[in-house]
Formats: sequence, structure tokens, C-alpha cells
Amino acid sequence: MKRFPALLVLVFLLLAAAASRPDKASHREAVEELFGVLGMERAHNKGMEQMLAIQVQQNPQIGLFRDAHRRFFKKHMSWESLKEEFIGVFMEEFSEDEILELIAFYRTPTGKKTVQKLPVLMSKGSRLQARLMRENMPELERMIRDEQVRMNAAREE
Repeated sequence: MKRFPALLVLVFLLLAAAASRPDKASHREAVEELFGVLGMERAHNKGMEQMLAIQVQQNPQIGLFRDAHRRFFKKHMSWESLKEEFIGVFMEEFSEDEILELIAFYRTPTGKKTVQKLPVLMSKGSRLQARLMRENMPELERMIRDEQVRMNAAREE
């Protein structure tokens, strides 16, 4: 009889622990729903095409092997091949409640606009960074030369 209260407390503790443990299936479903709201598959595939186009622009010889690149990307970098990894990353970085909050936000007009404008913002940000690098390249080159001089002097000592 003395063991009954202790056993009852143990049962309640186990039930409480089970109830507080996140449900991985619902967490995963929430992440997949978020991916749908964000249009992740479409965005990912478009991004892969843009990456290939940039590579061809930077090195036109790659254009001769565009089909091989596409096959490689489809095999190793496609949405289908990476989706499970992305789900795992999102589940690690965001709780289920946070995922649900993101879904709610991205369904709002502002959230939808954010999804629409993000590629534009990223592109403008990349162009800004490239411009700043070009404008400040002489300073970087000077800094590298100064560092080379310092390193050569240190070796001679």
C-alpha cells in the first residue's frame, strides 16, 4: 500500500513527460506546410537554374556542358534530393510553434510580399556587395601587399 502513492506519482510524471515531448510527426508536417507556403520547391529549382546561368555567364565554356550540369544538379542538388535534409535543418532550428508562427506570417499580405520580394532583395544586395568590392579593391590590394611585406620581413628575421 505504501508503494501505491509513489507508483501513482511515477505514472503521472511519465505521462507529463510524454505530453511535453514534441510530436515529431506534427513538427515535420508543419515544416512541410511552411515549405508549401513559401514555394520552396519552385524557388529551389529556379535558384539552381539561376546558379547554372551565372556559371555559364562567368565561364562560357561551361555552356557546352549545360546538360551534364543539369543532370548533376538534378541528381545531387534537386529539391527531391535535398528536401529531407532541409526538413531536418528547419526542425533543428525552429520549434513547431515557431514554424506555425512563420506559416501564419507568410500567409499574410506582408508575408506573401516578403516571399515575392526576397529574391529581388537578395539580388540587389549581391549587386551592392559587388559594387563595393570593385570600388574598394585598390584598398584590399594595398592591404594584401602590406601583409606580404610584413610576412617577408618576419621570415628574414
